[in-house]
Amino acid sequence: MNTISKMIVVALLLAAAAFAAEPGKDAEVKDPVAKSDAEWREQLTPEQYRVMREKGTEAPFSGKFNL
Repeated sequence: MNTISKMIVVALLLAAAAFAAEPGKDAEVKDPVAKSDAEWREQLTPEQYRVMREKGTEAPFSGKFNL
């Protein structure tokens, strides 16, 4: 093997090891801000609340970047 091939193999092995050791990949995401649902409803619009707190999705083709 020449030097470039060895460097490529080492780089691929390092990348694979970094990907496999990704911390928190399967961990459940916890809410860093402790607010009640009533507080969130006051702060967010109904659509924002549905998308952000109830894991809803935006209506298709309703975004500001769709012409």
